[in-house]
Amino acid sequence: MAASGVGYGARSHRFIRRVTVTLVMLVLGALASWPFAQDRVGEEIRREFERRLSEHYPGFQVMVREARLIEGRGVEIRGVSLRRRPEREPRVAIDEIFVTNSLSLETLLRGEWPETERVLLRGLRVRGRQDAAGNWDLQALWPLPRFSERPPPIQVREARVKLTSHPG
Repeated sequence: MAASGVGYGARSHRFIRRVTVTLVMLVLGALASWPFAQDRVGEEIRREFERRLSEHYPGFQVMVREARLIEGRGVEIRGVSLRRRPEREPRVAIDEIFVTNSLSLETLLRGEWPETERVLLRGLRVRGRQDAAGNWDLQALWPLPRFSERPPPIQVREARVKLTSHPG
């Protein structure tokens, strides 16, 4: 009778050890895949933002280098540029755009985009040129794109504007 009790205890111990090892492996696997999932979400946000800007500015080549979701705080978008084809220098370049909202992975998966509370632009550079008729090529940038029903307040830090006119 004592021998069967020891066997049961040993089997229970092995079972608990296997379950524990399995749980530890699952947790480690989830932790290891988290950066990949975050990168994937950021890539989807980057593509969507680039698509929306491209639709709004059809005469421009729009590029967005990267984006990332900061859960519950908003979205950080880096390396935005708008250039006219075939020009080499962008008309507009923005180092960083931070969109403050309550976006989370859950709301994103449901296809919802919460109302934007505020937009912060850092490192904004705008380059404009006046033609012989006196028209500025920057007119093509207005109106600004609207991603929500109510335009949020926009704060700009570190901006440079370069304007050149047609000689004559």
